[in-house]
Parts: sequence; structure tokens; C-alpha cells
Amino acid sequence: MRQTASVYEEILDYSNRANPYSLYVELRKTPVSRQEDGTYVISTYDEIVALLHDPRVSSDPRNLPEGHYRQVDGGLGGFIERDPPDHDRGRRQAMRHFGPPHDPGLIDGLRPWFAEVVTWADTWPGSSTPTAGSLAMTCFRASSPTPAPRGPCRGRS
Repeated sequence: MRQTASVYEEILDYSNRANPYSLYVELRKTPVSRQEDGTYVISTYDEIVALLHDPRVSSDPRNLPEGHYRQVDGGLGGFIERDPPDHDRGRRQAMRHFGPPHDPGLIDGLRPWFAEVVTWADTWPGSSTPTAGSLAMTCFRASSPTPAPRGPCRGRS
């Protein structure tokens, strides 16, 4: 049985969470280290970037040699477990809905509305702090045909 733990095992130890920085220094001394179970710990940015750009390294479990980890159900876990160009296509499709660059003015255009919501929430009647549920219900009622209290959500759907 081993008497000393590897630096990686020490980092995973919960008791080191409060101050892991000396362990990070140790990891940087050996940027690539092989563990007892045969896996490798890559601990510096330059080595990680080199691996990401190495065509021999794959995220797709279908490209792993026999005997290595593969998903039990046989399916792929979205674009994360795919290699380019499939990964790039899936990422573009997923990220398109999260803002710029398709609509660069979207966030700045919403700033006045955000300010109105915050100002309105600060003056919520009967409470010093509105609950998320009450604010959401007001917004829901404002977007429905039934009359709703006045507030920043009026007329929004």
C-alpha cells in the first residue's frame, strides 16, 4: 500500500480545499504526470492547448481504442463528445440562442428595461424585497390578456 499520495490525489482531498495553492505550485513542476491507474494529469495551460490541437487526441468515444471507456448506451453526448467539424456545427447551433454576435445590440437594448425592472422591484408594495415568484407571476399576468398590476413587464410576452 502506498504511504504518500500523488499531488493530484492531494488536490482531490477535501481537506486541502481551503488552501490548494502550494499543491498547484507542485503540479506546475511536472506538467504531465502519469498516475498509478495509467491516466495522465495535465496541469499547465500550454500542455492542455497542445493536446487540444493534436489530431491524435479525440473527444469522440467512437475513436477510442478497444478496452477504453465508452458510453454504455452507445449514444453520443451532444457536441461535447464529438470532434470537428461535427463539434463546431453543434456548438454553433447551441450557442446561437445565447446572445451576440447574431444580434450585437440585444444586451445594450435591454438595459433600459432591466433598469425599469430593478427600480420597480425596489418599490414593490407591501414588501421591502420582492420574491422571484411574485415578480415572475406579475410578468406572466402582464403578458396574458387579463389585467395585471402596473410594472415593467406590461405588454411583454
